[in-house]
Amino acid sequence: MPNTFATTLLVIADDPDELPATARILVEAGYQVITGGNAAEALELARRHRPALLLLDAVLPDGNGVDIARQLKSEAALAGVFVVLVSVLKTSGEHQATGWAHGLADGYLSWPLGKPEFLAHIHAMLRLRAAQESLRVERERLDLAVSTTGLGLYNWNPQTDAVQCSALWAAIFDYRMDDRPTRFSTWLERMWPDDRAIKRQAIENAFRDGTPCTCEYRMRHRDGSWRWVLDQGRILSRDAQGEVVSFAGAVLDITERKQLQDQVRQLPFHDALTQLPNRRLLIDRLNQAMNASQRSNRYGALMLLDLDHFKLLNDTQGHSAGDLMLQEVANRMRKCVREIDTVARFGGDRFVVILSEFVNQSESVMHAAAIAERIRGRLSEPYSLGLQREGEVNTAVAHQGSVSIGVILFLGHESSQDDLLKRADRALQQAKEAGRNGVRFFVLQP
Repeated sequence: MPNTFATTLLVIADDPDELPATARILVEAGYQVITGGNAAEALELARRHRPALLLLDAVLPDGNGVDIARQLKSEAALAGVFVVLVSVLKTSGEHQATGWAHGLADGYLSWPLGKPEFLAHIHAMLRLRAAQESLRVERERLDLAVSTTGLGLYNWNPQTDAVQCSALWAAIFDYRMDDRPTRFSTWLERMWPDDRAIKRQAIENAFRDGTPCTCEYRMRHRDGSWRWVLDQGRILSRDAQGEVVSFAGAVLDITERKQLQDQVRQLPFHDALTQLPNRRLLIDRLNQAMNASQRSNRYGALMLLDLDHFKLLNDTQGHSAGDLMLQEVANRMRKCVREIDTVARFGGDRFVVILSEFVNQSESVMHAAAIAERIRGRLSEPYSLGLQREGEVNTAVAHQGSVSIGVILFLGHESSQDDLLKRADRALQQAKEAGRNGVRFFVLQP
């Protein structure tokens, strides 16, 4: 016997004899009972009292029980009311089929019923309602827990290719709700092309071994960028033939973690101030360029650059100004070379550029000279360095810089790396001796 204390039941029936008799049975069983005789009263009393259970006559003078149930279920505040349609045997089948088909009624009773049987049904339905309410609360708690973890859930039926994605899944990629993929093939189309094989292989392993599926890949964001996700899923159910019909999982946005990992990996090989390759990575890139030149029999060029009068800027404006200058120099140099070329910080105010893939020596001289002159011109343009000194407002320091450049061509491993750097340095000194702000090529003396 459930605890009936303060459990409110609403009984709606148009039979003047049936209504008080039903109410009396329920009151004697310890329930609080409210009664009404038509559809209008059913809606008004339900909104006012929010009963735990509504016994609703399937046929009323001003409407039918299915339509009333539909109205009740459409109102969020009344969604928790357990609706029981009550009908005589000859009409119960029609209303029961309609109610079940549309999910409008939670239970059915057919008159006549004896008192013990009637109360047993009521007790059972209230226990079912309590279980449903408990399930609803647990689901809300689960939703809250999932939302705090940032997990986007999905469920996929491999037999139909249909996939269902949660609202949080859509939020990770800033998709509108109607933009969520409804088929797994569409999901794959939104993945980074090179990562699709990773996902397919992980699923294949899970299907074959019955093990959880874990993989990392990139998905396209609504703004066109790519987000890294960690995807973990597993098989939930198979059909009678052993085929997977439900595969569920969750994705977690790990883009920031991936970016941090990339930064950590770059630390030993990149200059912290300019983010350019440092001397260690430069040596590796130069070795790669020389190996490529050896294989292709194409020329490369090595440039050594030194900022003119940089020490003066540091001495007069401080190292903060010098750091800003070096960062701006790095940014300008990046824009002067091709993607296949390398710009590196050699140390202090010195930089190195590696050029490659020139067909012959004359072309090498022509293109290397053009790129060197382009860099010299860009680095000679005025600088505006925004400084923030303690206790002072932001100030902009104007600076006019220039650069001296030494260039050496190479073909394969005809010269060692040390020799190339030494010869580029000699050409650089020649540029400085000629008045700075110039370019000089190393010419091997006979």
